[in-house]
Amino acid sequence: MNGDNVQAYPGDNLAVIEEFEPLGDYFIENGQIIASKVSKVKKDKTNKQIEVLGLVRKYIRKGDIVTGQVDYMQKPFAHVIIFRVNDKKLYGDIKAMLYFDPDLRLAPFNEGAIIRARVIGLTAGHLMIDIQDEEMGVLEAKCPNCGGPLVKRGRNMLRCLKCGKSSFMKLAPDFYSSKARHINYSNIF
Repeated sequence: MNGDNVQAYPGDNLAVIEEFEPLGDYFIENGQIIASKVSKVKKDKTNKQIEVLGLVRKYIRKGDIVTGQVDYMQKPFAHVIIFRVNDKKLYGDIKAMLYFDPDLRLAPFNEGAIIRARVIGLTAGHLMIDIQDEEMGVLEAKCPNCGGPLVKRGRNMLRCLKCGKSSFMKLAPDFYSSKARHINYSNIF
């Protein structure tokens, strides 16, 4: 489109409906074309069209792989703060919810654990993630009993080097590996 290229805010009057054919993120009120969100507006005077392009970018989509830290748990959900999407660092506070079976005696992760998960959708306004795929799970965790370092003792079993307590967690294949450690988790916030 040619012509004007301006930024508009929600509620901005853009044109009269008789003057342009509107396209994009707008609504019409009393014959006026009005921006419905922060947008870039392109007016094509030759074809008598006005295009209203929303500037809100969707950062996370269904199927994306996210990395985050389990903030707190409240059965049957864990609340996770996401800090990476598809291996790219996020600059913002994006939270997600991870469902776990409330009938399990122990959750497959603990508070403070760093996990890799897949985005499965949006439910009731909450970003939902899942760790059931083979490549998903806990990347790093500390002993839920004493906070000591954990070592892998089987596919999903861990043992604390400090207190000796064994723990079950759904581990990612690269739990504590050099591939998982390339991210400095200690200063993520």
